[in-house]
This record gives sequence, C-alpha cells and structure tokens, in this order.
Amino acid sequence: MNVPASRPLRVLVVEDSEDDALLLRRHLQRAGYHLTFERVETSAEMSRALDRQAWDIVISDYSLPQFNAPAALELLQGRDIDLPFIIISGVIGEETAVASMRAGAHDFLTKNSLVRLVPAIERELKEAADRRKRRQVERALHESEALYRLLFDSNPQPMWVYDVETTAFLAVNDAAVDHYRYSRDEFLSMTIKDIRPPEAIPSLPKAVSKAPQDIIRAGIWRHRKKDGTVIDVEVNSHGLIFAGRRAELVLAQDITERRRMEEERAQSLIREREARRAAEEANRLKDEFLATLSHELRTPLTSIIGWTLMLRYGSIKESEFSYAIEVIERSARAEARLVEDLLDISRITTDNLRLNTRPVELAPIVGAAVDSLRPATESKDIQLRTVFDPNVGKVIGDPGRLQQVMWNLLSNAIKFTPSGGRVEVGIDAVDSYARITVSDTGQGINATFLPHVFDRFRQEDGSSTRQHGGLGLGLALVRQLVELHGGTVRAESLGEGQGATFTVHLPFTADGREQRESSLARPEVESKDRDDRLARLDGLRVLIVEDDEDSRELLTTVLKRSGAEVTAASSAIEALGALEQARPHVLVSDIGIPEVDGYELMRRVRALPPERGGRVPAIALTGYARKEDQERAFTAGYQVHVAKPIEPVEFTSAVSSLLIWNRVRYE
Repeated sequence: MNVPASRPLRVLVVEDSEDDALLLRRHLQRAGYHLTFERVETSAEMSRALDRQAWDIVISDYSLPQFNAPAALELLQGRDIDLPFIIISGVIGEETAVASMRAGAHDFLTKNSLVRLVPAIERELKEAADRRKRRQVERALHESEALYRLLFDSNPQPMWVYDVETTAFLAVNDAAVDHYRYSRDEFLSMTIKDIRPPEAIPSLPKAVSKAPQDIIRAGIWRHRKKDGTVIDVEVNSHGLIFAGRRAELVLAQDITERRRMEEERAQSLIREREARRAAEEANRLKDEFLATLSHELRTPLTSIIGWTLMLRYGSIKESEFSYAIEVIERSARAEARLVEDLLDISRITTDNLRLNTRPVELAPIVGAAVDSLRPATESKDIQLRTVFDPNVGKVIGDPGRLQQVMWNLLSNAIKFTPSGGRVEVGIDAVDSYARITVSDTGQGINATFLPHVFDRFRQEDGSSTRQHGGLGLGLALVRQLVELHGGTVRAESLGEGQGATFTVHLPFTADGREQRESSLARPEVESKDRDDRLARLDGLRVLIVEDDEDSRELLTTVLKRSGAEVTAASSAIEALGALEQARPHVLVSDIGIPEVDGYELMRRVRALPPERGGRVPAIALTGYARKEDQERAFTAGYQVHVAKPIEPVEFTSAVSSLLIWNRVRYE
C-alpha cells in the first residue's frame, strides 16, 4: 500500500538493533512516508521521547536487553496515551502474540513479513482516529446538545439513538444510512430487531441496556444490511434521555474485514505451526533414514572387503574358503537388493515402473518365494506352513513383481519371528478376489505404529540399538506394487508379542483367457535363475564394449567359459574398428563410456549397411536402470536392456535369448 509522499508520520521505535531500525526506516520511506523517526532502547529513553513531542505510532521489538514490548505498552497506558502499538519480532510464539494483543497491542508482525507493515499502520492510524472521534463524541454529548447533533451527523461511523423500551430507532446519522443502505425514513420506522439476523433476534432482550445512563457499554454483535449481507459490528453505547424518552446512543464500527484478517492470521499461525512440525518430522525421518542407509550399506561391504582381503593374502584355512565365498556372495546380493529397493521406490513415485502383466496362477509364484526362503526358516527353527486352495483362479499380474511382494512379506515375517515360532502362508478366494495371507507368531506391531507400517522409511524401532536391520522399504514396496496390480494390502496385529497378519487381495481375471505373446516381442531376461549352469555359446563371436577394466575382464571370462569367442574394446571408437574385423554375432556395450557413449555408438552401428555389421544384435549392459534409460536404449537400436549388477548365468542367458529372437525375426 502506497501513501502520498507528503504524508507525515511520527514513529517512535523501541529497538536495540540499529540495523533493524534502519531497515524499518527505509521500508517506511519507500512506502512514501515523510518520517519523524526516533529509536529508543530503555524505559527512560522512551519517557524522554514522549515528553519531547507527540507521536503517531509506536513500533516495538518484543524483547530488548533492558526493556520489552509489554513494559513499553504499560508505560503508554500509565501515561494514558492512546497510540497504535505494533510489535515486530524475529520469532514470536502464538501464545505470546495472543497475550500481547490482550494486553493492548494492536498488531504483531514477524521481521520477515514487513510487507504487511504499511497496511497495518494505515489500518491502526484509521482506527486510532476513529477512537479519538468516538471519545470526542462522548465528551460532547455531556457538554452541548447542539455540539452533539453536529458530531452525531458528521461522524464517519454509523450512529443511532433507539428507545430502550420499544427498541425503535429515534435518530440515525448519514453514515448509518450510507452503510446499512436503508433510507432515513426506513430506519425511523424500524426497530433494532430489523437489523439483526434471524438467529440473533432471540438474544435481543438481553442486549437492550438496563444500565444507568452514565455507563458506557461495548460489545460485538452481528447486524444485517438491507441487501441481506451479515456483518460483524463493534458497538459502543451510552444511556441518555432523548426527547424525554429513556434511550441509548450507539456508535457502530463494521469490523467484518478486521475479523476476517484476524481469522486468516490465526489460521496462518496454525498452518505455520503444522508446517513447522511436519518439516521437523520430515527432517528427523530423513536423518534417521540416512543413518540407517549408511549402516545397511556398510555392513555387507565390511564382510565383502574383509573376506576378500583375507582370500588375497592367504589368511584363511582351506576349509574356510567355501564359507568366505558364500559370505561375499550373500553380502553382495544384500547390497544389490538394497539398491534395487531404492530404485523401485524411485520408479514408483515417478510413475516409471512398468508391469509386464498377464494371467498368472498364484500358487507357483508364492511357492517359489516360500522355497527361496525356506533355508532362512530352517536356520531359525521356524515352522513354515502353506495352505493353498487349488481352486483359486488366475489373476492379472507381473510374476516377477508378485514374487517380490511375497518375498518381502515372507522375509519380514521370518525376520520378526523368534526361533521356534511359526509362519503360515495361505491362498484362497474371497468373492472376486484372490486372497493371500502371511501370518506369524512374532513380535507383533504396536497399535500406535500400525497405521504407519506401510510408510516409506518408517520403522517401529529406528534406533542404533534395534535388533533387526533394513531400510524400512520392503512393506512400502509391497503396498505400492499391490496397488499397481489393482489390489489392496492390510496389516493386522493384536499388539506386541501377539504376531501379525498381512492380507493381500488381488482381482481375478475377467475371463481367464491367455494373452498371446507376439513372436517379435522383445526378448526378456529372467529375473530369477532357473539353472546354475552357464548357457552354452560355442562358436559364438561376441564384441564387448566396456571402459571399466575389471568389468570388461569379468564379462570376457564368463563368455569364454561359455564357449564364445570374445573381442573386447574399451571405447566406442575402438569398437567400431573391431566391428568389421571381428564380425560378431552379438554386441554387448556399456552406456556410460567416455567420449562417445553407448547410445551414440549404437546409432553409428545402425547406420552401417548389414554386410558391415549394421544389423548385429545388441545388448545394453548398464547401471542406468530407469524406464526412460531403457526406452532410450531401445530407440538407439539395442534389442535388450540389462541393468547391472547381473549374474553370469543371467548374462549368458540374455545373449542366448537375443540370438534366438534375432533368428526368428529375420527368418
């Protein structure tokens, strides 16, 4: 809000910071005020300033080293000085702000919301002027009837006189006529009841003054204007004798807008408090998650690095060799699973997770998850029981993702079930849904945590002394994957020590018809090994493009063990040169290679004529695993996209599948 440049304003500032006072002064000058400005820090300085001259407004910091806003307000009140008093503070709590307003402050602002200062000043100056006029009216009524009539008629606020006995209007001023939109004649034919909304009429008899004439009353009422608009009105009234009748003089100020602003301010404080609480909770969860992530990543790395160094330096017995390899493999798989869970969460939240759905039977999928985790139950002496209804129909689903759901639910049940406990898995039909239940006799779920059990990164015990590891992602993935399949999942527990039951509902297929797969569909790489043996690639020529020496050596070794002839290149330029010489049957390339990346390499290869290798089947083997990375690889000309890390059996199967697909495509 701008004010005329010539508008003078005398501001007394209670502030111990010269910088903040200077900032305040500049803000007011930019708003167009011609300032008389003085800064004080103590009660004595403020008293001297009040003695020297009159002021239009006082702006005070809440807390100073030797002084504070409540004391400054008390000083003004002790001198019977009625000045607008605005508190500006860096941090002020809701309770402090409310207490200050009740003590007599007219407004409060934070130092980072000075944009509200000029409107607040203008509003408070106007209200102060109105208060002075009201006081003048009240004094004048006791001095002169003529002066009373002048002030009554010229007052900018609505005023009227009504008969205490009949509540009929006896006189109204021009401001009342303008504001309420009734003509003067209409007003004088009405009673107080006619300007009250229907719901406020029953309380009218109590509101009519029976007090002595020299008592001034104040209150807030709801009035209704001629057009039906209901407004909030602050009323000041005083008894008097008017034309020989016992009457009451009323001055009414419309405070609808002020109350709306107060309500908005109150709601803003509530929202700010809730936002601050939510931000603090989010920060706490973030810190807790990062600490947990660090622990969960470092733990398997410790085993991998430790046993690897012991193997290198020959520090283990020959009998411990197999155990060391087993620990390294198990730790590496745990590390890969953590990374994959994080990537899955990212894919789901960005709507980039693709399901390869088809009609599937649940029993084989659930059974595979049960079989893969049976060694874990045996090591903890946990009884694992399955109850499968053989008549359950098919559902539409992605077998790999459904197996992931079951693996997460089962591994969670096993983790939280003590030795000697029991885990039960069931499949049956309920109405038009297949129902999967996983129940255990483990530690159960606290009732306060149960509503949050499927939240990301939430764990009932996130402390450093917790008994069970994990990132708090497994159950979050379960819920999101199940919902992507059109199903639901819920958790139930009677409390700590009472076990838990997780129930998944998945819709049945509409008619059970099998979807036909096109013979030209892209070859898919199985996510689970069906055989521990490498696929035979005897006589197959493979060109490997990988800039990382260790990865290049591993891929070369795996392919040679499968019977393939391997040419290895460390860059795209080297690969293009080797392409025409080696005449490979399959090209396998990393994407993130220096100078010319894997996408550009494939575009250049596809630009070649067939006799020079332009149609060579190609696999993108890369750490870039997002959906858009996959689509980009296909667009560049790769037929298969395989995300690292990949197992040797899976890798050789991918190469073999690609050859079969390519043969079918061009025959």
